Amino acid sequence: MSNLLSRVLVAIVAIPAILYICFAGGWLFFGFVLLLTIIGLLEFYKLAEAKELHPQKFLGIALGISVISFFAKEMFNDVYNYVSISIFTFSFIILIVELFRNKENALQNLSTTIFGVVYVAGSFGMLLGLREIDFSSQQENSGYVIIAILISIWMCDSLAYFGGKTFGKHKLFERVSPKKTWEGAIAGLLGVIIIVPILHSMYLRFLSHFDMLVFAVVIGVFGQIGDLFESLLKRDANVKDSSAIIPGHGGVLDRFDNLLFSVPILYVYFKMFN
Repeated sequence: MSNLLSRVLVAIVAIPAILYICFAGGWLFFGFVLLLTIIGLLEFYKLAEAKELHPQKFLGIALGISVISFFAKEMFNDVYNYVSISIFTFSFIILIVELFRNKENALQNLSTTIFGVVYVAGSFGMLLGLREIDFSSQQENSGYVIIAILISIWMCDSLAYFGGKTFGKHKLFERVSPKKTWEGAIAGLLGVIIIVPILHSMYLRFLSHFDMLVFAVVIGVFGQIGDLFESLLKRDANVKDSSAIIPGHGGVLDRFDNLLFSVPILYVYFKMFN
């Protein structure tokens, strides 16, 4: 089976399921984000191990779970203080454990463990946080925002892929990702510019035109920078994909690299100006 066919078949099954989970919210959405966080952290730590580093995988995952729970305040309302304390507790334990591990590169091990949590769990946690924002006093509107983010990212990815294959001639950032081209990046940005007004007219009317401009720039520009950043990590670790868990798409980090850069910016923006 060709890579393109695998990508299409997985998309046909996965996209409707993911969109339903995002709209449903609640514990279903939390479970989805939790799964992405755990897999994403394992992939990140695998990249670090390819560099002969020794991240504290299980404590890192425990800290990551605490971080995403921190952004799901409504779900953990009764024990929210304990969730906050657990972030400090696991961070402190990671420092103590490194002291007694007798592994080389202690500074890099600690840095990798903590950065993985910030990069993966922090970003996915903010996705949860976005889902809990009460846009225009309508909680269901937050579900539409998450869906719009994913659709925009998928449109950007798809047009960047096909635009690059069809028209790509000028290298975008050859040192990091030799196959990416300016033509592909521009096609991806145009895809976002096309889809965002459609999404706005369909079910995002509660957002202003300036909100949608910010939305489009963040997804179309910073999302693609996130793609390049993940390519930098993979190139440094000398691997093609972060994993093979999603047929035709690679790993969670491969599939959601745009989201990991764009969601934190959108979360901060909407928290400040919603």
